[in-house]
Amino acid sequence: MTLRITGHRGALAVAPENTMRSFQAAVDAGVDEIELDVHLSVDGYLVVIHDETLDRTTDGSGPVSAHTWAEIAVLDAGLGERVPQLDEVLDRFPDTAFQIEVKAAAATAAVLDAVRERGDRGGAIVITSFLPEAIAPALTGDRTWRVGLICGRNEPGKPDLAEELGVDQLYLHWDVAAAPVIAGRPVYVWPCNDVASVRRAADEGFAGLTTDDPAGAVAARAALRPA
Repeated sequence: MTLRITGHRGALAVAPENTMRSFQAAVDAGVDEIELDVHLSVDGYLVVIHDETLDRTTDGSGPVSAHTWAEIAVLDAGLGERVPQLDEVLDRFPDTAFQIEVKAAAATAAVLDAVRERGDRGGAIVITSFLPEAIAPALTGDRTWRVGLICGRNEPGKPDLAEELGVDQLYLHWDVAAAPVIAGRPVYVWPCNDVASVRRAADEGFAGLTTDDPAGAVAARAALRPA
């Protein structure tokens, strides 16, 4: 099985995170999938941004949820890049697989609507979250997307929820990645930002990894030799 490489917020090591420039850099590097994050604006737009607030990654300030899309759209997200909407990203990269991380349960319904509007995309969409309540709606009914639970370094018992929730896969911090398969679900590890961690992920049989440096990870994977 080929180790699957996911670009974290695109290619944040070389471009402003969660921007079109970052996503293009990840595609150019040859990733298998791009991870991005979504919050809702006050007027219901799906904003591609990691934090609850605008302060760290833009020249704006305050909660994303307190601003209209018109206010967010004019902000500088670094190097002159703008904060995109989820719809814009999916339409710009129709042949790219995406892991859409839902940052708050209030955004899940809108994310699912956006995905449904674009067809099955060959099953290339994964809906993920740290929050079980955010992914629960994505697990019901007929679906063309996969669903994953993300577990952080201080959540050692959380992978045990995989079977109860019915998720398809797990995204685990190295500190809680006890095995490459848990409850029959493939495990993807993070962070993997150097050659050693890419090799470790491959040697230990994990399904894939998430990296800030897609070009470096793709090169490291290519350099791997069968044991």
